[in-house]
Amino acid sequence: MKTGVDYYPEQRSKADIQRDAEIMAKTGIKLVRMGGKSWCRLEPHDNSYSFEWLDEAISVFARYGMGIVLTIPAGKPPQWLKKKAESICLNSPELLRHTSRFTDEFTKHCSQNKAIAGIHIDCTIDICDCKHCRDEFINWLKDRYDNLSNLNRAFGTIADGKEYTEWEQVASEKEKSPSLMLDYYRYSSECRRRYINFQGAVAKKNMPKIPLSVILHSGTNCYYEYDCMKYISAEGFPEDDGLNNFRYDFARGILKRNFILSQRFGKSIPRPNILKGSAIQAFSHGADTIYYKWNTALSGEEMFDYGLIDHSGIPSRCFFEFSEFCKMAMRLESINDTCVKSQICILYSPESEYAFGIHENMPYIRQLMKFYNAFRKYGANVDIVSAKTELSDYSLVIAPNIYVNDKAVTENIYRYVINGGTLVMTTRSGVKNSSNNCIPEHLPTVFRELIGAEVAEYDRKAENQSITDYSGEVFECSDWCDILKLNTARTYAEYNKNYYMGCTAITVNDYCKGKVYYIGTVTDDNFCMNFVGKLMKYHSIPRLKGMPDGIEVTTRTNGRDNFIIFFNNSPEGQTIELPKAMYSVIDSRGKQRLELAPYDADILRN
Repeated sequence: MKTGVDYYPEQRSKADIQRDAEIMAKTGIKLVRMGGKSWCRLEPHDNSYSFEWLDEAISVFARYGMGIVLTIPAGKPPQWLKKKAESICLNSPELLRHTSRFTDEFTKHCSQNKAIAGIHIDCTIDICDCKHCRDEFINWLKDRYDNLSNLNRAFGTIADGKEYTEWEQVASEKEKSPSLMLDYYRYSSECRRRYINFQGAVAKKNMPKIPLSVILHSGTNCYYEYDCMKYISAEGFPEDDGLNNFRYDFARGILKRNFILSQRFGKSIPRPNILKGSAIQAFSHGADTIYYKWNTALSGEEMFDYGLIDHSGIPSRCFFEFSEFCKMAMRLESINDTCVKSQICILYSPESEYAFGIHENMPYIRQLMKFYNAFRKYGANVDIVSAKTELSDYSLVIAPNIYVNDKAVTENIYRYVINGGTLVMTTRSGVKNSSNNCIPEHLPTVFRELIGAEVAEYDRKAENQSITDYSGEVFECSDWCDILKLNTARTYAEYNKNYYMGCTAITVNDYCKGKVYYIGTVTDDNFCMNFVGKLMKYHSIPRLKGMPDGIEVTTRTNGRDNFIIFFNNSPEGQTIELPKAMYSVIDSRGKQRLELAPYDADILRN
């Protein structure tokens, strides 16, 4: 594992830079990422560049053997450009032209510097309601639908009594039509992708051997079709909000390879020991490089966002914990060639998430997390992947809420099952067509043949309901209840209450060489644990049982040895009895039992 820092030499004096470099070298930092906020200093006037100060800063760190990762600062345009451009957005001709020219000059200048280890692209600019964005949206719609008649028909605008007669009318109502909202989301995602890709193309032209990475911001939903990118950089937060693991497995699943982590403290000081523990947590899910912010800024918008060195300039508790982590990271170099291998994946559909949030009262990510958390409690590795990803390597595929029908996604799912895969689908699948309108067929529409059943009717306000599975076990369910009519499928569980007592709630269907489960309700966590446990046993996927609450277990492998990472993500100490004596990579000794302090971790070779 490599440790790096985000550093801003433009905010530091020459003496500060020299002192910081000496401390970083003694600490064991391998990479320094810089440049993210420095466009105004690198190009202080239009087409007038000043690279000398950056060259000098790079040379200081290079003398200590640290690699430099340059961030293209396209997200922070200088004031002279803001004044010159009508708007600062992803469709601004001035911004696009100057970004292209700056990126070319910047990467061309640095192309011969042997200290450069990577190029990083961070896009914090969005679209807006300016004339350029509106015109581009209209052009995007014209390209997709050709004419207004096709658009009106696809959107079903007659249902609201407002068929469009001019393209400008469409652009002005992007927040009023479900169909238009989904298309605007697609369009904005495409604008962001284009902005990132053209920067990557310019950088790759000038520095073809230097790897590129792009930031994946929390809460950003887009298609992730980034050209030339070798790495995805995810954001993590020591104060875990319950989604860190999910974010990491998602970042790893985008490119199907290990990822980079940008650890953010925000305005809350990390609790003792959590800095090291959360870093190992990220490593366990595939992070090979972890960046921390070095200094807390003395001015500006982020002056109270914590860094490793606070305002006093004196190393604090966080710095010393980071220093200990760096020493530990050096001991992990022997397992740097490992990765996370999963037999299980959960499909993520950004279009379904967006459309699902317009009308449904069940948060999309919560449905994915139900299954994800259940698998993770058994210590299983899980990939979060695009619904268009090739699936043949997985024993189990979970596809919750495939709400919007996408032909490529549907064909991908069918192909997986036909070739022998085991698939789990849930309620609210196949509801909408690509225009975000309801499909006029019995649910789950395009998936009816696959699941071997159809929804006769549904109760969308179900409360205090329960189900009994085929083995007689009873579980709670709520929120939504599909009442299923069987075709080729068999009943896995049925309802216990209300007028549909005894009706099928969950089905299982043999389809070609594969097997498909359909869960027609929102089940409780006990059911998920029971259900995925049975699936894992059937597919001979190892299960850990009896792990204390808060203990997270993940495995990395190099194909020869397996390394099991235990992380105590809780404020209480935990004891774990191991099934056999194992060798600790961190302590360099054998252990039959783990004693983990709050937010502590250990790595065992199996």
